[in-house]
Order: sequence, then structure tokens, then C-alpha cells
Amino acid sequence: MPKIVQPFKGFNPWGYAPAYMIHDWIFTAHHCLDDGRRDPIYTAVEHINFHDSAVVLGEAIHTLMKKNLVSENDVAKRAITEAVNSPIAANIWKGHYGQCEDDAVKPGHLREIERFLAGSTTDEAKRRNLNIAGAAGSLRRPSHAVEVGRVAF
Repeated sequence: MPKIVQPFKGFNPWGYAPAYMIHDWIFTAHHCLDDGRRDPIYTAVEHINFHDSAVVLGEAIHTLMKKNLVSENDVAKRAITEAVNSPIAANIWKGHYGQCEDDAVKPGHLREIERFLAGSTTDEAKRRNLNIAGAAGSLRRPSHAVEVGRVAF
């Protein structure tokens, strides 16, 4: 979130942090797949394209609003979704070879996080080894739903 818009209502990055983390994870997984990494944690989201990543972010923001975790703000939701679907964001999506490693959380990042949020990284190694793709697959129930359209904000 550009600092220039953060003071405006609905544009503070902390309220939408869960949505941003999902969106950023999709970008990271995409970069790792482009670098040839085939870990299930990445392949779980390989069907999501650039445009879909913006839709996912918009839906996550919408969910935060509907659950009253952030204030309703259709202007912010629309503006943020359009920004992450922009040509600038598309260039970031394309990345470069080695982007997966560039995106990785480094020990220095963890030390900095730990300095500000003591105790928050103590289980980091355990979390990195979770089988997220397998866990997500086990949560899915069979469905006869058919996608008939998409909504973009």
C-alpha cells in the first residue's frame, strides 16, 4: 500500500493485512512455480492467474468487511483491487528467474519481526513444514457447483 494513501479512511494496510497476505502468497507461489519449484505448497495455487489474484484480494477484503473486521468501504475495496490488477502489478507478477528466492523470508527478516513482536517467530520452522496443499484438499467437500460467471470490483 503506497504510503501517500495510507492516511485516508480504508487505506491503512493493517486492517486488510489478511487479504494482502493471501494475495502476496499467490504472487510468491507463482514466482516459485516459474522458477521450477513444484512443491505442493505452490502447486495448490497454480491455477490462479494474475487477474484471479486481484479477484481473490477483492473477495478477501469483501469478507473482512462482511465479518465486520474492517469498516465497509467500497471505494477502498475497488481502488485496491484495481491497483493490484494494474500493469505495474502485472510486471511484478512476471518477476524474473530467481524471484522465488528473492521473495523468501530470510533469517534477518525473522530477527527483525521477533524484535518488534517478541515470541511471534518461535514456531516459524514448524509452520514452514506444514502440508498446506494437503490440508486444503482435505477441507474441500465434493460439490456439483458450476462456475457461471465472475465478478470483478
